[in-house]
Amino acid sequence: LMQIFLSFPPINSPPLTSIISLIRTHATSIHTLKIIKKVMPLPVWNPKSNPRDWTHLMPILTPAYPSMNSSYNVGQPQLRRIMDELNEACRILQGISRGECTWANLFQGSDFFKQHRHYLQVCVLACGK
Repeated sequence: LMQIFLSFPPINSPPLTSIISLIRTHATSIHTLKIIKKVMPLPVWNPKSNPRDWTHLMPILTPAYPSMNSSYNVGQPQLRRIMDELNEACRILQGISRGECTWANLFQGSDFFKQHRHYLQVCVLACGK
């Protein structure tokens, strides 16, 4: 579990790889690229071809075509909150590995409602299809 948190790179800029750029890299001919354009006409997340994609703070790309950023609406406050939580989890895991903390520390309840006096709760229900 610790390796997961240690493998997170600092989020400074979006990665330069997308599904389509990988396919184009391995395409061997102009004919293959024409087929790809016919089969995959939808725009995909790609900061090389779409400058607006560079502005995304925390790109989490969908693994299927068309590749899109599923965290498009993450702003600085949300990113800061997520990174704070990940750093706290990493700190606790390091404490567990040194014998200073227990697994109960990692799974204890959140003080979210003490930290944030004002919040919006949305409940969505659907019936049928």
